[in-house]
Amino acid sequence: LCVTLGTGVGGGIIANGQILHGASGMAGEIGHITSVTKGGAPCNCGKTGCLETIASATGIARLATEAAAVSNEPSLLKDQFDTLGSLTSKDVFEALAKGDHLAEQVLDETASYLGVAIANLSNALNPEKIVIGGGVSKAGDALLEPLRTYFNQYALERVASSAEFKIATLGNDAGVIGGAWLAKQKLNQPHY
Repeated sequence: LCVTLGTGVGGGIIANGQILHGASGMAGEIGHITSVTKGGAPCNCGKTGCLETIASATGIARLATEAAAVSNEPSLLKDQFDTLGSLTSKDVFEALAKGDHLAEQVLDETASYLGVAIANLSNALNPEKIVIGGGVSKAGDALLEPLRTYFNQYALERVASSAEFKIATLGNDAGVIGGAWLAKQKLNQPHY
C-alpha cells in the first residue's frame, strides 16, 4: 500500500507485483476516503470531509491556521500566524521540531485520521508494506511515530503485526520512475 502526502493525498495498491487499477481506473484514491462525516472541510473533488482535507500539506496548513486563530496559549505557530495571517505545513513541522505544543496537537489530529484510514485499508487488504511518500513524509519519525500508534490502535492485531511502515526513497522522481515502469510493463505485454 503506497500513500503519498503532498498538496493532496494519493495512493496506490500493489498486489502480486501488479498495480491495482480498479473497474474504472480509480483504485487507490485514498485521499477521497471520507474521514470527517459531519462538518468536514470542502475538498477539491466536491465532497466534504475527505482525508485529503486533513492529511495533505494543504490540509495540515488549514488545520494549523484554524488552531492558531483560536489559540490563547503561547506558541511558535500562533506567533507566526499572528504575524503572517496564515501557515504552511512546513511551518508546522519546523515548530514541531522545536517542541511547539500547538504543532504537536495539529500533527496528532492529522496522524489520527490518517492512521484510521490506513488501518481500515489495511484491514481489507492486509499489506506487507505501507510506504509513505510525498513532501509531508519528509517529517520522518515526527509523522511516523504517531501514525503507527493510531494504526496499531485501529488495525486488526495480525494485520498490524505483519505490516511494515517505510518512508519512500525516490522523492520527487517517484512519479517519473513509476510512469516509466508502467510504460515498460505495458510494452512487455503480449499484443493479440
